[in-house]
Amino acid sequence: MRNLLRDADASHASDVKVIRSLLLLCLLNIAASLLLFLGKPHANGFSALVRSLRGEIGNDSSYFMDLAFGLARSAQPLYPTLVILQHKKFQYPTSSLLIGYVAHAGHVSMHTVIAAIVVLSALLTLWFAGAIFLLLLPGQGSYRWQVRMLIASLGLFFYPLINGVNLGQIQTLITFLFTLAVWFWIRNNRASAGIALAIACAFKPPLVLFLLWGLLRRQWRFVCAFLAVATLLQLLAVLAFGWHHELEYVSALSFLSRHGESIPENQSINGWLQRLLRNGVDEPSPGYF
Repeated sequence: MRNLLRDADASHASDVKVIRSLLLLCLLNIAASLLLFLGKPHANGFSALVRSLRGEIGNDSSYFMDLAFGLARSAQPLYPTLVILQHKKFQYPTSSLLIGYVAHAGHVSMHTVIAAIVVLSALLTLWFAGAIFLLLLPGQGSYRWQVRMLIASLGLFFYPLINGVNLGQIQTLITFLFTLAVWFWIRNNRASAGIALAIACAFKPPLVLFLLWGLLRRQWRFVCAFLAVATLLQLLAVLAFGWHHELEYVSALSFLSRHGESIPENQSINGWLQRLLRNGVDEPSPGYF
Protein backbone atom coordinates (compact mmCIF):
# COMPACT_ATOMS: atom_id res chain seq x y z
CA MET A 1 0.00 0.00 0.00
CA ARG A 2 2.84 2.37 0.84
CA ASN A 3 4.45 1.72 -2.51
CA LEU A 4 1.18 2.46 -4.30
CA LEU A 5 0.77 5.73 -2.39
CA ARG A 6 4.37 6.64 -3.10
CA ASP A 7 3.92 5.95 -6.81
CA ALA A 8 0.70 7.98 -6.85
CA ASP A 9 2.43 10.90 -5.15
CA ALA A 10 5.34 10.70 -7.60
CA SER A 11 2.93 10.62 -10.56
CA HIS A 12 1.01 13.59 -9.18
CA ALA A 13 4.23 15.55 -8.64
CA SER A 14 5.30 14.77 -12.21
CA ASP A 15 1.93 15.92 -13.55
CA VAL A 16 2.14 19.19 -11.61
CA LYS A 17 5.67 19.77 -12.95
CA VAL A 18 4.45 19.29 -16.54
CA ILE A 19 1.54 21.69 -16.00
CA ARG A 20 3.81 24.32 -14.46
CA SER A 21 6.30 24.01 -17.32
CA LEU A 22 3.55 24.37 -19.91
CA LEU A 23 2.08 27.35 -18.07
CA LEU A 24 5.46 29.07 -17.95
CA LEU A 25 6.00 28.38 -21.65
CA CYS A 26 2.55 29.81 -22.47
CA LEU A 27 3.22 32.97 -20.47
CA LEU A 28 6.57 33.45 -22.20
CA ASN A 29 4.89 32.87 -25.56
CA ILE A 30 2.20 35.47 -24.84
CA ALA A 31 4.80 37.96 -23.58
CA ALA A 32 6.94 37.49 -26.70
CA SER A 33 3.87 37.90 -28.95
CA LEU A 34 2.92 41.15 -27.17
CA LEU A 35 6.46 42.49 -27.53
CA LEU A 36 6.46 41.67 -31.23
CA PHE A 37 3.07 43.33 -31.53
CA LEU A 38 4.43 46.52 -29.98
CA GLY A 39 7.43 46.47 -32.31
CA LYS A 40 5.58 45.52 -35.49
CA PRO A 41 1.80 45.71 -34.98
CA HIS A 42 0.73 44.32 -38.35
CA ALA A 43 2.92 41.21 -38.79
CA ASN A 44 2.86 38.92 -35.76
CA GLY A 45 0.81 36.18 -34.16
CA PHE A 46 -1.09 38.48 -31.81
CA SER A 47 -2.37 40.82 -34.53
CA ALA A 48 -3.17 37.85 -36.81
CA LEU A 49 -5.17 36.26 -33.96
CA VAL A 50 -7.14 39.47 -33.36
CA ARG A 51 -7.96 39.78 -37.07
CA SER A 52 -8.99 36.12 -37.26
CA LEU A 53 -11.26 36.45 -34.20
CA ARG A 54 -12.91 39.39 -35.94
CA GLY A 55 -13.72 37.07 -38.83
CA GLU A 56 -11.22 38.67 -41.21
CA ILE A 57 -10.43 35.62 -43.33
CA GLY A 58 -8.56 36.53 -46.51
CA ASN A 59 -8.74 34.97 -49.97
CA ASP A 60 -5.05 34.10 -50.37
CA SER A 61 -5.94 30.62 -51.66
CA SER A 62 -9.59 30.93 -52.66
CA TYR A 63 -8.97 33.74 -55.16
CA PHE A 64 -6.42 31.77 -57.19
CA MET A 65 -8.24 28.46 -56.80
CA ASP A 66 -11.47 30.05 -58.01
CA LEU A 67 -9.67 31.38 -61.10
CA ALA A 68 -8.12 27.97 -61.70
CA PHE A 69 -11.43 26.13 -61.22
CA GLY A 70 -13.08 28.32 -63.87
CA LEU A 71 -10.26 27.74 -66.34
CA ALA A 72 -10.07 24.01 -65.61
CA ARG A 73 -13.73 23.57 -66.54
CA SER A 74 -13.30 25.53 -69.77
CA ALA A 75 -11.41 24.70 -72.93
CA GLN A 76 -8.62 27.16 -72.07
CA PRO A 77 -5.17 25.98 -70.91
CA LEU A 78 -4.99 26.14 -67.13
CA TYR A 79 -1.33 26.33 -66.06
CA PRO A 80 0.09 28.11 -69.14
CA THR A 81 -2.54 30.82 -68.69
CA LEU A 82 -2.44 31.30 -64.92
CA VAL A 83 1.17 30.52 -64.01
CA ILE A 84 3.30 31.16 -67.09
CA LEU A 85 1.42 34.02 -68.77
CA GLN A 86 -0.38 35.76 -65.90
CA HIS A 87 2.15 34.79 -63.16
CA LYS A 88 -0.64 33.98 -60.72
CA LYS A 89 0.19 32.07 -57.56
CA PHE A 90 -1.48 28.76 -58.33
CA GLN A 91 1.03 25.99 -57.76
CA TYR A 92 -1.48 23.27 -56.80
CA PRO A 93 -2.40 20.19 -58.85
CA THR A 94 -5.88 19.84 -60.35
CA SER A 95 -6.87 17.43 -57.56
CA SER A 96 -6.99 20.45 -55.23
CA LEU A 97 -9.75 21.95 -57.39
CA LEU A 98 -12.19 19.17 -56.48
CA ILE A 99 -13.14 21.53 -53.63
CA GLY A 100 -14.76 23.66 -56.29
CA TYR A 101 -17.41 21.00 -56.83
CA VAL A 102 -18.21 21.10 -53.10
CA ALA A 103 -18.81 24.85 -53.39
CA HIS A 104 -20.82 24.33 -56.58
CA ALA A 105 -23.01 21.66 -54.97
CA GLY A 106 -23.63 23.82 -51.92
CA HIS A 107 -24.35 26.94 -54.02
CA VAL A 108 -21.72 28.91 -52.11
CA SER A 109 -18.54 30.68 -53.17
CA MET A 110 -15.09 29.11 -53.19
CA HIS A 111 -14.08 31.67 -50.56
CA THR A 112 -16.84 30.52 -48.19
CA VAL A 113 -15.85 26.87 -48.49
CA ILE A 114 -12.11 27.47 -48.06
CA ALA A 115 -12.65 29.90 -45.17
CA ALA A 116 -14.71 27.25 -43.37
CA ILE A 117 -12.08 24.57 -44.08
CA VAL A 118 -9.28 26.84 -42.88
CA VAL A 119 -10.97 27.77 -39.58
CA LEU A 120 -12.04 24.18 -38.86
CA SER A 121 -8.56 22.88 -39.75
CA ALA A 122 -6.90 25.32 -37.33
CA LEU A 123 -9.23 24.32 -34.46
CA LEU A 124 -8.71 20.62 -35.12
CA THR A 125 -4.94 21.13 -35.33
CA LEU A 126 -4.97 22.66 -31.84
CA TRP A 127 -7.09 19.77 -30.54
CA PHE A 128 -4.95 17.02 -32.02
CA ALA A 129 -1.71 18.76 -30.98
CA GLY A 130 -2.91 18.41 -27.39
CA ALA A 131 -3.89 14.80 -28.03
CA ILE A 132 -0.41 14.04 -29.41
CA PHE A 133 1.21 15.65 -26.37
CA LEU A 134 -0.87 13.46 -24.05
CA LEU A 135 0.02 10.34 -26.03
CA LEU A 136 3.75 11.10 -26.00
CA LEU A 137 3.75 12.15 -22.36
CA PRO A 138 1.14 9.96 -20.65
CA GLY A 139 -0.15 10.88 -17.23
CA GLN A 140 -1.48 14.24 -16.16
CA GLY A 141 -4.47 12.40 -14.67
CA SER A 142 -7.04 15.04 -13.75
CA TYR A 143 -5.02 17.68 -15.62
CA ARG A 144 -5.76 16.43 -19.13
CA TRP A 145 -8.10 19.30 -20.02
CA GLN A 146 -5.64 21.81 -18.60
CA VAL A 147 -2.93 20.31 -20.81
CA ARG A 148 -5.17 20.60 -23.88
CA MET A 149 -5.99 24.23 -23.10
CA LEU A 150 -2.32 25.14 -22.58
CA ILE A 151 -1.26 23.42 -25.82
CA ALA A 152 -4.08 25.23 -27.62
CA SER A 153 -2.85 28.50 -26.12
CA LEU A 154 0.59 27.89 -27.60
CA GLY A 155 -0.97 27.18 -30.98
CA LEU A 156 -3.09 30.34 -30.91
CA PHE A 157 0.07 32.44 -30.98
CA PHE A 158 1.91 30.21 -33.47
CA TYR A 159 2.31 32.65 -36.35
CA PRO A 160 2.38 30.22 -39.32
CA LEU A 161 -0.89 28.63 -38.16
CA ILE A 162 -2.87 31.68 -37.11
CA ASN A 163 -1.59 33.81 -39.99
CA GLY A 164 -2.66 31.03 -42.35
CA VAL A 165 -6.17 31.41 -40.94
CA ASN A 166 -6.06 35.18 -41.28
CA LEU A 167 -4.89 34.96 -44.90
CA GLY A 168 -7.22 32.10 -45.77
CA GLN A 169 -4.43 29.75 -46.85
CA ILE A 170 -5.24 26.16 -47.77
CA GLN A 171 -1.86 25.36 -46.16
CA THR A 172 -3.79 25.34 -42.87
CA LEU A 173 -5.62 22.23 -44.06
CA ILE A 174 -2.30 20.59 -44.94
CA THR A 175 -0.99 21.39 -41.44
CA PHE A 176 -4.04 19.73 -39.90
CA LEU A 177 -3.78 16.64 -42.10
CA PHE A 178 -0.11 16.23 -41.19
CA THR A 179 -0.95 16.61 -37.48
CA LEU A 180 -3.73 14.05 -37.88
CA ALA A 181 -1.34 11.65 -39.62
CA VAL A 182 1.11 11.95 -36.72
CA TRP A 183 -1.70 11.22 -34.25
CA PHE A 184 -2.77 8.14 -36.21
CA TRP A 185 0.83 6.96 -36.50
CA ILE A 186 1.45 7.20 -32.75
CA ARG A 187 -1.75 5.19 -32.19
CA ASN A 188 -0.36 2.55 -34.56
CA ASN A 189 -3.06 3.20 -37.17
CA ARG A 190 -0.81 3.16 -40.23
CA ALA A 191 -3.58 3.01 -42.85
CA SER A 192 -5.36 6.12 -41.53
CA ALA A 193 -2.04 7.97 -41.42
CA GLY A 194 -1.53 7.11 -45.08
CA ILE A 195 -5.03 8.34 -45.97
CA ALA A 196 -4.45 11.68 -44.21
CA LEU A 197 -1.15 12.28 -46.00
CA ALA A 198 -2.59 11.21 -49.36
CA ILE A 199 -5.33 13.86 -49.04
CA ALA A 200 -2.65 16.42 -48.12
CA CYS A 201 -0.67 15.31 -51.18
CA ALA A 202 -3.65 16.30 -53.34
CA PHE A 203 -2.79 19.89 -52.43
CA LYS A 204 0.97 19.58 -51.98
CA PRO A 205 2.53 16.94 -54.30
CA PRO A 206 6.02 17.04 -52.68
CA LEU A 207 4.45 15.16 -49.76
CA VAL A 208 4.59 12.10 -52.01
CA LEU A 209 8.07 11.66 -50.48
CA PHE A 210 6.25 10.11 -47.51
CA LEU A 211 5.28 7.28 -49.85
CA LEU A 212 8.96 6.61 -50.54
CA TRP A 213 9.61 6.83 -46.79
CA GLY A 214 6.88 4.25 -46.17
CA LEU A 215 8.35 1.93 -48.81
CA LEU A 216 11.83 2.18 -47.32
CA ARG A 217 10.42 1.40 -43.86
CA ARG A 218 8.24 -1.41 -45.26
CA GLN A 219 5.07 0.06 -43.80
CA TRP A 220 2.78 -1.72 -46.25
CA ARG A 221 -0.55 -0.70 -44.72
CA PHE A 222 0.54 2.91 -44.84
CA VAL A 223 1.77 2.57 -48.43
CA CYS A 224 -1.34 0.77 -49.70
CA ALA A 225 -3.73 3.27 -48.08
CA PHE A 226 -1.67 6.20 -49.39
CA LEU A 227 -1.58 4.80 -52.93
CA ALA A 228 -5.28 3.92 -52.97
CA VAL A 229 -6.50 7.35 -51.86
CA ALA A 230 -3.96 9.33 -53.91
CA THR A 231 -4.84 7.33 -57.04
CA LEU A 232 -8.57 7.77 -56.45
CA LEU A 233 -8.24 11.56 -56.02
CA GLN A 234 -6.09 11.83 -59.14
CA LEU A 235 -8.54 9.76 -61.19
CA LEU A 236 -11.40 11.99 -60.02
CA ALA A 237 -9.39 15.04 -61.07
CA VAL A 238 -8.70 13.56 -64.50
CA LEU A 239 -12.37 12.65 -64.98
CA ALA A 240 -13.43 16.14 -63.89
CA PHE A 241 -10.86 18.24 -65.74
CA GLY A 242 -9.11 16.04 -68.32
CA TRP A 243 -5.60 14.70 -68.94
CA HIS A 244 -4.30 17.77 -70.75
CA HIS A 245 -4.13 19.80 -67.53
CA GLU A 246 -1.94 17.13 -65.94
CA LEU A 247 0.55 17.44 -68.79
CA GLU A 248 0.44 21.24 -68.48
CA TYR A 249 1.24 20.93 -64.77
CA VAL A 250 4.64 19.44 -65.62
CA SER A 251 5.57 22.54 -67.65
CA ALA A 252 4.30 24.77 -64.84
CA LEU A 253 6.52 22.98 -62.31
CA SER A 254 9.47 23.39 -64.65
CA PHE A 255 8.71 27.11 -64.89
CA LEU A 256 8.47 27.45 -61.10
CA SER A 257 11.73 25.56 -60.57
CA ARG A 258 13.53 28.13 -62.74
CA HIS A 259 11.88 31.26 -61.34
CA GLY A 260 10.80 30.54 -57.79
CA GLU A 261 8.78 33.04 -55.79
CA SER A 262 10.70 36.09 -54.60
CA ILE A 263 7.95 38.16 -52.97
CA PRO A 264 8.63 39.14 -49.32
CA GLU A 265 5.83 36.86 -48.06
CA ASN A 266 7.78 33.79 -49.24
CA GLN A 267 9.72 32.80 -46.12
CA SER A 268 11.30 29.63 -47.55
CA ILE A 269 15.04 29.27 -48.23
CA ASN A 270 14.23 29.72 -51.91
CA GLY A 271 12.43 33.00 -51.21
CA TRP A 272 15.23 34.27 -48.98
CA LEU A 273 17.88 33.50 -51.61
CA GLN A 274 15.80 35.16 -54.34
CA ARG A 275 15.54 38.32 -52.23
CA LEU A 276 19.22 38.18 -51.39
CA LEU A 277 20.01 38.13 -55.11
CA ARG A 278 17.34 40.83 -55.67
CA ASN A 279 15.73 38.56 -58.23
CA GLY A 280 12.18 39.87 -58.05
CA VAL A 281 10.00 42.55 -56.54
CA ASP A 282 10.93 44.41 -53.35
CA GLU A 283 7.40 45.03 -52.12
CA PRO A 284 4.51 42.61 -51.43
CA SER A 285 2.68 41.71 -54.60
CA PRO A 286 -0.61 39.90 -55.36
CA GLY A 287 1.11 36.57 -55.94
CA TYR A 288 3.63 36.83 -58.78
CA PHE A 289 6.43 34.43 -59.58
